[in-house]
Order: sequence, then C-alpha cells, then structure tokens
Amino acid sequence: MPDYAEYRDGDAACGSAAEASRGLDDDKNGIVHPVSWSSFWRLSRDDFGAKVRWRVVVAAVLFLGNIICYADRTNIGIAILSFPISPDDTGIVLSSFFWGYICLQYPGALLAHEWGPKATLLAAVVTWTFFDLLTVPATSVGLWALLLARIGMGLGEAMTFPCQHIFSSLWIPRQERTTLVTLITSGQDTGTILALTLSPHIVRLFGWQYVFVIWGCVALVWVGLCCLLTADRPETHRWMSWREKSYIRLGRSRIEGEGLETALTSTASFFQPHSPLTWQQLFLTPSCWAIYIAHMTFNYGWYVLLSWLPKYLTEQFHLDLASHSLLAASPYVCAALGMVLAGSVADWLLVRAHFRLRDVRKLMTGLGLGGGAIFLFCAGNVARDATQALTYLACALFFVRMATAGFWTNMIDIAPHHAGQLMGVSNTLATLPGIFGNVATQYLLDLKIYPASSTESNWSLVFNVAVVLYLIGALVYACLGSDIPIHRSVTMVAVGQQMQMQQQEGPYVALLLGSGSGAGGGGGDGEGLSEGRSRVAVGGQREGG
Repeated sequence: MPDYAEYRDGDAACGSAAEASRGLDDDKNGIVHPVSWSSFWRLSRDDFGAKVRWRVVVAAVLFLGNIICYADRTNIGIAILSFPISPDDTGIVLSSFFWGYICLQYPGALLAHEWGPKATLLAAVVTWTFFDLLTVPATSVGLWALLLARIGMGLGEAMTFPCQHIFSSLWIPRQERTTLVTLITSGQDTGTILALTLSPHIVRLFGWQYVFVIWGCVALVWVGLCCLLTADRPETHRWMSWREKSYIRLGRSRIEGEGLETALTSTASFFQPHSPLTWQQLFLTPSCWAIYIAHMTFNYGWYVLLSWLPKYLTEQFHLDLASHSLLAASPYVCAALGMVLAGSVADWLLVRAHFRLRDVRKLMTGLGLGGGAIFLFCAGNVARDATQALTYLACALFFVRMATAGFWTNMIDIAPHHAGQLMGVSNTLATLPGIFGNVATQYLLDLKIYPASSTESNWSLVFNVAVVLYLIGALVYACLGSDIPIHRSVTMVAVGQQMQMQQQEGPYVALLLGSGSGAGGGGGDGEGLSEGRSRVAVGGQREGG
C-alpha cells in the first residue's frame, strides 16, 4: 500500500527534481499531509498561477457543467405539461432522450481520448444545448421533430461523463480523488434541485419556452468559462504554477508505481500513447463487472425515483408539489450532501487512517447501497404520510449517493489511462435500467393485486424491486471489487500461471524463492521475493521460447 504521507501539498510540492528531493528529505522528519479543504484557497504566492488551486477550479467548472446537464435533463419533465402534444405521447417523448444517450457513451470516450477531454466536452455541451433550444420550435412542427430534438440532446449529454472521468484521471491526484470526484458528481443533484425549484417559476412568469432559452444561455456562458479556465491536462495549463503541476503529477505517477524522484525527473507514463482497452479486458475482468453491476443497480433506483417520485407523492399522499416544491426537492439536497460527505470520509480513511483503497471503495459502495435499500424499503412499506415518506426518501438518497465514493470513483482506480473508456461501457449498460425501469414500474403499478376498496397500493412493489437490486449490487461489488489496475491484473494472472508451471519443474523455483538475499541480490526477504517472482516470469518465458 502506498504511503500517503509521501504526498505533499501543492504549496510544498516543488517544480524541479532538486527541490523535490529536498522536500522529500524534509518529510522524513515529520508527516506532511495532503491538501485539506481549508488549504485549497490559501493565497500565499506572488504570481497569479500559484495563488489559485487550479485543480479545484477545474473541478468547480466540471461541477457547474453537471448542474447545467441535469437541469436541462430535468426541465423537459416540467415544460412538457405545457407542450401541444397528446398525453399519450408524453412517455415516448421522455424516453427518446435515452435513445440518443445510450448510443454515444463509448464512442464519446474514444473521441475524448483522441481529441482530448476539453474539446470533446465542449462539443458535447454545444451539441446538447443546440438540440435543447431546438425543442422550442420542434413542438410546433410535430411529434417527429420533437423526438429528433430529444434524441440529439441525448447524443450530446452521452459524452459528458466519459470526458469528466478523463479530466479527473489527469487533474486529480490520488489522495484527493474521491473528494473532488464526488464534488463534481454532486452537480447532478444540484442541477435537479435548481430545475425543480426555479424552472416552474420561469414557466409561470415568462412561459415554458423561456426555460430552454434561459438555461441555454447559461450553458453558453459555461462554455466560455471552460475555454478560459481549463486545459486537457495540467502540463498544458497556461496559468498553473510548476509547484502544483509537480504535485498533481506526483500523485498520478505513484498510481503507476514510479518512484517519487522518477515522477518528477522523467516523462510520466501517463502521457505515453496507450492503446484502448480490449473487449476481453472490458468484459472478462471481474473488477469491471463489479462496477457494471453496482452501476446498473444504482441507476435503477435512481432513475425510478427521478421519474416517478412526483407521481408517488401526489398519488399516494396527495401532496401538492406546486406549493411544496422545496419539500419535494429535499431528498436531492440530502443526496448531494451524502455524496460530498462520503468523498471527504473516503479520502480521510485513505490518507489518515491508511486503509487500503480496495477496502474503502467496498465500504462506501456497501454502505451506500445497503443503507439506501433499508430506507427505500421503509419509504415503500412503512411511511404513512408525505412527511414520513420524504424523510425516508431523503435518508435513502443520502446513503445511495454515498456509493459514488465507491464504484464510481473506482473506475479511475482500475483504469487510470482509460477511465473514459470504462465509464463509456459502464454508463451504456447503466442506461438500460433507465429505459426498462420505467416500463417495469408502469407494469407493476398497473397490476391488480389489491381490491379497489383496499388502502394498499402497488408502490411497495416498485420500491421493493429497487431494494433487492441495491442489495445485489452491494453483494456483487463486495465480492468482485478491486483496486488493481486492469492491465496489471492481466499481467499478474499471466505471471501466476508461469510461476505454477515453474513450480511443477522443481528446483529452479526453489533456488530463486528460497531466500530473499539470494533471489533479490542482497535485499530483504520481501524485496528478494518480489525480485525472485520477476525472475521466475522471465525464466518461464525464456524456457517456453
């Protein structure tokens, strides 16, 4: 396990190898902890680049982008009530977004690796904003035009999360990863909250058309901020100090196993060309399936709540959402708080408590999905009024969103060079619950289980399905989750097979592994064993050839 005390704060990280060596010597006299929230914005330098923590600025820009992304996605549910379309066409219009959304996840990740995350993300935002604005005239043309506009918006938003994961892998050092990644992702809930609270007032004051116009203008302002304040990677940022660049590069390089001095004196392996992950690596690696299944089960409950929560509150408890908009948005406030808190706790466990990365990811995923399952069960089976239901739902979302500090961030852990590609595959699979979950929910609600005179309803079935899926996701991730990068896990399997072959041949392995000093060339037992394993692999290849 890496010693996180070796990481230094952006203020202390040095811009040259010589300065880095002196800084590392200083660390031997006392532990220097990584950046904390209180030190993010300390202004202690004369030059502008060193006065700002640019990795946090980039994270803040991505956070704002997520707000706009999810606000635009939520606005259609508010404005569609005023559309000149048949109520029977509402479902197909709402689901058409996912037709485009599911198509461009993986291709978007490949584009981001080819063009760079900044250019691809800007293209994504411009694309979805264009089609979002096109929704206004499309409603006058006909249903087919409206469907095309929603599909186009889905195509644009599909590239968002692969680009953001590539940004995160390049800009965020490991010791701050969970904190900043969950901060970025909490923009999803913040955007939903803003849309639910602001857009109804925009509709009432100006008309439904201005919901799309105003949020479209906000998106264009964000495009300008992104162009000005971000770069594909820290090394190409125009204003960032060399001290912060070294700090970020140091954190990234230790993931790849380089020494601290090597990380600052040589070209980091992060910027060497990397071929895309193969389909075998993406679909035959157990740790990938742990993420996929956790993501799919997570999204099932999320999409069901996102789409059906208003109907549940109005139909089951006769809550007037127009006059209780803040109350209805309270679960999403708790969701954002749970996500940010989980990120800080996860990094504290890694940095201060020296937990293994794998154990922290499993803890956060299990606690999130398991705790969410308990409170979601209470919401569907125990709640007797709107206040109780919203309380249980708020607690459920608080815990469920904590899981993003687990499986969601784990994509960067096991695929640091290919985080966007892994996100593209995972989010493609996790979009399927958004499509089929709504159909399944409508089917469950239409079942005639209770007599007409009964006070019971089918909503308990809807929530219980999500509860079971949450528990399955937590269990699978607990069994298969890992912190070993994909390319290393494949190499370790090959080395293990070669060692097994060598052990069957006898004395050669015993000679290499018998003593640390003999195998390792004078090192300790652990060091010699490690070196001996490497020589076994080489020896196996030599004999096999």
